[in-house]
Amino acid sequence: MELKNDSEEYAIHDYEAPFEIDRFDSIDEINRKYAALERLEEYDFGADVSALIGEWFRDIEELAENAEDIVIYKGVSDMAELAQDAVESGAIFGDLPDQVIAYLDFEALGRDIEIEGNYLVTNSAIYEYAN
Repeated sequence: MELKNDSEEYAIHDYEAPFEIDRFDSIDEINRKYAALERLEEYDFGADVSALIGEWFRDIEELAENAEDIVIYKGVSDMAELAQDAVESGAIFGDLPDQVIAYLDFEALGRDIEIEGNYLVTNSAIYEYAN
């Protein structure tokens, strides 16, 4: 976007973007934010960009700088399901027999994993920030 040099000032009163725009942000600032958003396209954050910014980062540029440190767990709806998947895949406790897995409390294990880690649960995925 470009403004004529003879423009004294402008204000943004309405916008649609997955990041915050202050009403007096410069066009250069908005372009930097949009460039950061474009860098995020290689990640599968989808509509959760705003939630990720609100949870761990100051703005979209900081999210873009740290995106490679975020692990996305798709297809799980809560921490208990994430814990169960981790146990069954051997990521936690190694290979356990099915007879032992049947006795595990995945709700409690999921809470412990969440307490020990840095997780964000959204409607579409669970994110882990490994900072």
